Order: sequence, then structure tokens, then C-alpha cells
Amino acid sequence: MIFASCREECDFSVPKKYRSFLHNYKVGDTIYFMSNQGDMDTMLIAKYDTIESCGQGFMGFKRKDFSYEIKHLPNNKWTGGTEMNQNGKSKELDLNLVSLSKNFHPNEKSQFSIYIQYREFGGELENIDRLTRDNLLKSLGINEYWIINKTNYDKSTTLPDSVIKKVFWTKKFGLTGYEYGTGEKYLIIK
Repeated sequence: MIFASCREECDFSVPKKYRSFLHNYKVGDTIYFMSNQGDMDTMLIAKYDTIESCGQGFMGFKRKDFSYEIKHLPNNKWTGGTEMNQNGKSKELDLNLVSLSKNFHPNEKSQFSIYIQYREFGGELENIDRLTRDNLLKSLGINEYWIINKTNYDKSTTLPDSVIKKVFWTKKFGLTGYEYGTGEKYLIIK
């Protein structure tokens, strides 16, 4: 956890509706998903991080970030890239499953942003107040959830069926499921 000192007033409070979006994962949690075609997928919660910056020092911007980093099991094929340390050695970064940011920039369309990444999927929650209410997740005892659509692709092309096109997120489980363009759907095993 990193806290940068603040010389000016920064209100780092986050409303309950945003805090409740961040599922209460614990580092070391292993989460399993099963597809409607019998395939299994597994992830491990590797790290939780919070950063606060009031615009001073090396992080010259005002913001608060929460994130959960994950590893895919048994092979961690999807990562958050690499970074170089001071000795010139590269380190593979874990993928941020969810990032919640509070921005203080006046030109932002919203003060809060939520971004989800899983495998090759990346998408931003457009409206925290827009919940889907239906029976899709009834087998899990859930009747309301958020749908986050893939946004990290070239919009001038058609999204291929071989990639995740949307994820399902719930207060109860966090990442609860995801769907490929082929219709293959993975749901959490509770």
C-alpha cells in the first residue's frame, strides 16, 4: 500500500456504491469458473493495492486507486506487461482484475472510473447505477449484476468470436462470469 503525503486538501472518500463494487477478495483466494461447454478456468488473487496522491512529489496528480492483481492458473499467460527495475532487469507484472480510480481532474466525465481486465478482455463500467436484472445468474442466487463490455479493441473492426466480449460482475462474487463471442459462457463455481 502506498500513501503519498498531501499538502493540499484531497477528499479521498469513496461513496458506498463504488466501494461495494470492489468485491472483498483476499490475497490468496483461488476462484474457479466452469463453462457451459465443460471447460474450467482458475485465477488467484495475488495482490491488493491502494494508492493515494494529492498531486505532490513523483506522482504529480490527484487520485486514489484501488486494484486487485491476479494470476491465471495453472499457466499465467495473461499479464499486465513488464517493467524494468533499476538494475535493468525486467519483471512481469500481474494483471489488474479490477481498478477503481477516483480522479480529481475537472475535465473527467465522471470522478470515478472502474476498469476490468481478464485474459485479453478490457472494459470500463459505463454507469455504476445501471444494473441488469434478470435470471441469467439465477443458479447462483443472483438476479442483478453489472455487464461490462469489451472496449480495448479497434472499433473499426468486428470483434472476433474467439475473445471475451463481456463480463458479469456482482456484489456477491465480484467477477462472476464472462462470455465469448461464440456463446461459450463461464460462471463462477461457488
